[in-house]
Amino acid sequence: MYDGLEKLEEEEMKKQTPEDDVFPSRIPSKEDGDIYKMRHERWTLRRSSKSESCLHISESNEGRRELRSSYSSDDEKEIFQNDEAEGSQENEYFSSVQQPKSVVMPQLSTREAKLRSFMVGHISGKALLGLTELKRYFPDRILKIYILSWNMNGQPPLRRLDEIVYPSFVEAVPDLLVIGSQESYPARRIWEVDLQEAIGPSHVLFHSTALGTLHLALFIRRDLIWFCSEPETSSFSIRQPTTIKTKGGICIMLYFFGTSLLFINSHLSAHHDNVQDRISDYKRICRGLDFPKILPIKSHRYTSDITSMFDYVFWFGDLNFRISQPRDAVLEQVSTNGQPRFSQAILKHDQLLSLITEGSAFKGFSEAPIHFPPTYKYDPGTGNWDSSDKQRTPAYTDRILYRCKTSRTVKSLAYDSLTYVKTSDHKPVWGLFTVTIRPGSEANVSYSLFSIPLSAGLFQRDIYLAALERRATALEIKKRKTMPSKSKSLVCSIQ
Repeated sequence: MYDGLEKLEEEEMKKQTPEDDVFPSRIPSKEDGDIYKMRHERWTLRRSSKSESCLHISESNEGRRELRSSYSSDDEKEIFQNDEAEGSQENEYFSSVQQPKSVVMPQLSTREAKLRSFMVGHISGKALLGLTELKRYFPDRILKIYILSWNMNGQPPLRRLDEIVYPSFVEAVPDLLVIGSQESYPARRIWEVDLQEAIGPSHVLFHSTALGTLHLALFIRRDLIWFCSEPETSSFSIRQPTTIKTKGGICIMLYFFGTSLLFINSHLSAHHDNVQDRISDYKRICRGLDFPKILPIKSHRYTSDITSMFDYVFWFGDLNFRISQPRDAVLEQVSTNGQPRFSQAILKHDQLLSLITEGSAFKGFSEAPIHFPPTYKYDPGTGNWDSSDKQRTPAYTDRILYRCKTSRTVKSLAYDSLTYVKTSDHKPVWGLFTVTIRPGSEANVSYSLFSIPLSAGLFQRDIYLAALERRATALEIKKRKTMPSKSKSLVCSIQ
């Protein structure tokens, strides 16, 4: 009996393409655990069944009902009754997140495995960072990046961050999520677990860094951590060493396949008239951030600007540039019945846009078109403009800028603010971008074939596990609330 089943299974497997394999080569996360456990149980039942026929296992609810009716054992029926309750959730999960077929790494023949070189940082066609792996995971070579910048005003984060990390416009989870905060919540670990919990187990916290009240975190799709170099970080404070570090810049830099990425989060000098101070802050941060020490980034001989060395650079944060108009004139343009609104006219007086046009600061950087109200300053807890004694003028202090090398392109898919977030006097801004990535090639590394030091799958595991535990606890509490109590069921049985 078993020999016949095995032959049928072998024939069925030969018909399947690698992408159809229901057991991916990657290690499943805890979120996937129930799904894979369910599949394993069905697989075991099929192998141990007394039936002589080979059952076709369907991934749909209809397939589950067919299997359930094929077994006479009450225990076996119970397994599929339990599956039925979660079946709709599983189907919803796979239908809502349309992953490309290339995400799952197909099985390799031993002959191909012998030809493939997975040595650390090795660059060749079939290397870990080479063209073969790039095509497998990114057939179109497009990497999607989500960036969020938020001056938190030192306040605790929202209880639910779902709408912050996943705004309604974002239909599919991006490959990278980069979140920078200024005047951040002081409990760094709690903030990182909060973010990981909201983002979910599909991504891991690849790396994070902080300087005083500045914080920067980079989350990446968990199956992509193998294609990252070791991350490097740097920071620069524009305040005296004895003061609290609230102003300055921090950065994370890395290689992804053969493409170099730099993310900078900064908080520049405040107040309307301190334009020259902000220009000085920008230049000092460019000079003060350390050049990469282990990444094979080619530097220009006479440059002191770290942003000119990378394929793609994203610079964001509370840049503190203001609108060069009187407060009453600005309020008249950005308010309707006292409520904030967007005004194209005031952008002509935006200090940052003028400086970029002149080339006085952020030379080579671009910004997506702005179509949202100013992000500063609000009465905390409301959506109203500042009514305190300071009477701050509304301004676009919170920005996301980007630049790339001449042969590269950045495409902005969305750029907006989260006006419904009211815990701070600033509104968060977010952007969704795509960049074109390339495989590792010898042109990228001039020192040796081992120049790109791989991270080898490392990520912040303690943050990941803590977030999973929180999610599991929340689901258990929700489940208990929806279940009838034993006392109620006892009364019903007596009646």
